[in-house]
Amino acid sequence: ATESEPGDMDLSGLPETAVDSEEDDDEEDIERASDPLMSRDIVRDCLEKDPMDRTDDDI
Repeated sequence: ATESEPGDMDLSGLPETAVDSEEDDDEEDIERASDPLMSRDIVRDCLEKDPMDRTDDDI
């Protein structure tokens, strides 16, 4: 079914729920996005080292 205007939708059967603020979502997204970046930096640091300077932990 298509509605011509958003106001025409029947939302009477849907339960009301609390809506999180956008600030909380943004902070969580940043935290999630930073984890892969941190591991990538560690790998990059290892690869940028001279082979003679690498330790067993780097490998």
